Amino acid sequence: MPVLECSKHEQFAQLIVKGVSATKAYVSAGYSPKGARQSASRMLTFADVCSRVRELQEAISSQVIALEISSRNARLRALQKRWDRLRAALDLILDQRGADMADVPGGASGLLVRDYKGKAANQAVYRIDLGIVALASALLAHEKQAAEELGQWKTHHPEHKVFDVTPEAYDLALLCTPEQLLEMEKRALELAKQSQGG
Repeated sequence: MPVLECSKHEQFAQLIVKGVSATKAYVSAGYSPKGARQSASRMLTFADVCSRVRELQEAISSQVIALEISSRNARLRALQKRWDRLRAALDLILDQRGADMADVPGGASGLLVRDYKGKAANQAVYRIDLGIVALASALLAHEKQAAEELGQWKTHHPEHKVFDVTPEAYDLALLCTPEQLLEMEKRALELAKQSQGG
């Protein structure tokens, strides 16, 4: 629907869409404040004004959706760029260290770093490099954030049931099959009935 022919009606519709109250929109559009509340309510029932308000709201809604999508895509591109850089740096470090320490058990993984200890600092000591672990952790955090942005990350917390059982019942549950446990339960119920009846 094009702009309303009556400029006051158009301005009224524009103000309503911006969230201005009907009475204030009516007065701001150039109408008299006398009886503004009733007149504004009546104007909201005009078919052309209602259609224009709805059209403007839909346009704003589609713009907001487009903006959200473009913002999300921009965030995802930035995450991907950082992830690529982190991955390249991690691969380079792991490859170089792995080649340098291939003779050390576990050294080919690239996760180890060589240190020296002793008075003359001549005894080699190998340990896991916490910086590498931090880089790997950052990569995983980026992957999680991207998955959350795309709605692919689901956090599921299984409900843990607490069973109140005796240690003997627990041991039986570990040792017996479900069929054996059912048979024992039936036998226990029969014995309980016999002892009550007798």
